[in-house]
Amino acid sequence: MKKYHDNYGTIFNDYVTDYQATLQEMFSDKAVITFPLEWTAMVKDKDHTYNRPYSAMCLNGGWFRHVSNNDLSRSSARSWLVELTSDISVLDQFQDMQAYGNTQISSGLIRSVPVMMKGSNKRKVFILISDGEDNSGKNVTQNFLKQYHLCDKIKKGVAEKSGISNTRVEMYYISVTSAATRVKEWADNCVGEANAKTSTTREALIKEIKGIMADETGHFAS
Repeated sequence: MKKYHDNYGTIFNDYVTDYQATLQEMFSDKAVITFPLEWTAMVKDKDHTYNRPYSAMCLNGGWFRHVSNNDLSRSSARSWLVELTSDISVLDQFQDMQAYGNTQISSGLIRSVPVMMKGSNKRKVFILISDGEDNSGKNVTQNFLKQYHLCDKIKKGVAEKSGISNTRVEMYYISVTSAATRVKEWADNCVGEANAKTSTTREALIKEIKGIMADETGHFAS
């Protein structure tokens, strides 16, 4: 198993992924498995591997840096799941997150599906915002998008299983870097050309998101 850890750095890889089962079960929390995370230092051992399993996928889980005295005072999670909410104080948690890297877009998209299923709004909008392509689990994302048509399965499944009549499901992909190839890939295999965007400044990104939200209400106050 260590070989697969070293090769992929993530549990989300070709060797262990059951594509069909994921597509079938992703609409409820039955598909969510929580793994204990070893709280360890961010250092390398003599074998040049990090001291926790699947270190690449767990960088955002946080760690402690001061190994000599086991000082945990500066340790904290880098990012975490925020459920659907209209409470601005909960949304403000995004300000405290410090994403460390190792993009894995399809994993995040799939994890968002059972969260979206809890919503009561007829319009359900997935907005994928990324500064790069998958650098772990890339083959899995490619397979899900091109071979298994992940986005179509999500749109159809959410509409059918939500229990809300006339459910409208939309997906957007926004790249915050100039990455025409990645934008085109998501346009061709997921969101469609009209919903694949590039916003390389904070102002452009906010304007894009406001535009998506205004499409629902007809008006969005600044």
